[in-house]
Amino acid sequence: MKIVIVLLISFFQLFALSWQENHLLSLEKITVGPFDNYQASVYKNQLFFTRSKNQIVQVYEQNLTSRMTQRILASTIDAKDPAISPDGRFLALTSFANDAQGDICIYSLHDKNTTCFGDAIEHSPFWIDANHLGYIKQLFGTNISELIVLDIKKKTKKVLFRGIINAPSASFDGRYIVFYRKTSQKKGLCIYDRKEQKEFGPFAFDLPGLSSYARFSRDGKYLYFSHYLNDTTEDQHIDGRDHSVIFRIEVQKLFHTKKPLLPQQLTSVNQNCNFPFLSEKYLYLTCAYEGSLDIYRLPLTGRVPTTWQEKELKKAHDMSTNYEDKLLLLNTLAYLFPKNYEKSKISFLERELSNHLEIGELSASKFFVKELQTLYHQNHQQYLADFYHNVAILLDIQSQIVQEPQKIKSVAFALAVKKESQKIKMSADGELFYAWIDSFFHRDKKALKELRQIVGKKLPPLGYYLAMQLEKKLFLPKVYLQQLFLASQNKALTKEAQLYYTFAMLDEVSRIKPNPKERKKELLKILKKMQFHQSIVQNEINIIDLLEAKEKHKAFKKSAKYLKTIKDPLESRIAHIRAIFLFQQV
Repeated sequence: MKIVIVLLISFFQLFALSWQENHLLSLEKITVGPFDNYQASVYKNQLFFTRSKNQIVQVYEQNLTSRMTQRILASTIDAKDPAISPDGRFLALTSFANDAQGDICIYSLHDKNTTCFGDAIEHSPFWIDANHLGYIKQLFGTNISELIVLDIKKKTKKVLFRGIINAPSASFDGRYIVFYRKTSQKKGLCIYDRKEQKEFGPFAFDLPGLSSYARFSRDGKYLYFSHYLNDTTEDQHIDGRDHSVIFRIEVQKLFHTKKPLLPQQLTSVNQNCNFPFLSEKYLYLTCAYEGSLDIYRLPLTGRVPTTWQEKELKKAHDMSTNYEDKLLLLNTLAYLFPKNYEKSKISFLERELSNHLEIGELSASKFFVKELQTLYHQNHQQYLADFYHNVAILLDIQSQIVQEPQKIKSVAFALAVKKESQKIKMSADGELFYAWIDSFFHRDKKALKELRQIVGKKLPPLGYYLAMQLEKKLFLPKVYLQQLFLASQNKALTKEAQLYYTFAMLDEVSRIKPNPKERKKELLKILKKMQFHQSIVQNEINIIDLLEAKEKHKAFKKSAKYLKTIKDPLESRIAHIRAIFLFQQV
């Protein structure tokens, strides 16, 4: 353990890390489980939220200074969707006290009285101003809803519009209402201008998936929203049950641009954050991040420090070992430096695709594959356009597989795959894709035969990745290790890709050669054949010597001294990570 700590200190000293300035900002946890806490609404120092306890939902209040929490209504009253009024006097909510399907009610924080206005299935209250409350009224027996505006003083109601709508909220000046709408042709976020009585949207974003749960910033400059990038529930649909990421976009861009817009990403994919709420200083979120739903907060600008410029963002991306954070940093680079993004769009998209593939996000991957296919076709690079055409077919088949039992494939599935496979273009390494398809049906010998047909061919970076993943799937350790070595030394790949395969190669050697002496012997063979990145393999050998040495102190000094000689930041990072990993194993 002492050696691991020393290595960590060495790692941080090497990159001169300051945890105040040189890291992605952490989510600050506000509520505490074990129950689910969600749907934040904040006024000054008071947080109002919904708590789900043993399938019973109730509204709570928490003082943000003392963190003291109390229930708002009686313990017998189920309620959710708290929305504090702009003047902090009233709390609107959906109550189930008198109607199991939900009524819109207003609770006075001054005299503790509750007034309800229910006459149908109602939910999602939001304040337009201190005297006007909006909410959704669902028409009985249909999926059609009406957006109602209630005048609190006059007790009158007005229907603004109807349709398949959800998740409404208003700008702080009351002029705009944002909501999710679904039509027969489109679905997404829309904005209704109350002054002009005109609707805009649904808005198109340069992202996979769909958007919902939007909020305006207090100054009206930005629209913050939840976006569902990928089918994380594996039900073949991207919807509100999937993992969500928080983005923001300038409101005026929505009104004046018709082409898909790239918004700014504020949270990472793995944090699964939803229900944004904006105070003057903070962005409040509901995140399924640490075992339960809880409310967190961030600066209004999200996780990436505002002091970071392009150089720092690129370095942070290169040094990150977390694919979800890499995606966040790539988006930030593309958003803040759009000219550079457009110049290198293919490179950006290929990096985003590789990260989504690594974390198994097939729906998001398909979006980037189709984008790349289009761009390569426009650039008259037909081989690469056809290659990504084949990748799109493979991802479609993989998406269907999650609906099938592990070993038994239905006749309908087999016929659907056969139909799709006929679209594969052989001119773009078709054997690789047929090999993958045969592996899905456990035709491993045939898959292996097809895979051997591409050995020695010059493949795109993603082609190498797919070939090696299939070799791993087919349990071909010697072939897999050889391909990892070749990729680590492939000059056609980026340095980042080479180091990825070098790391994977060391992992594979550790797996197939658990005995330290045999592992060292294998690594020495590899080292003799390497043209570059030798320092990482030599470091691995030094660590094995250290673990086997009787004179630990002397061996550690030798190993630590060698680590300091590795000048390349990326190689040094991998060497340190491998050292820590090996010591933790022991």
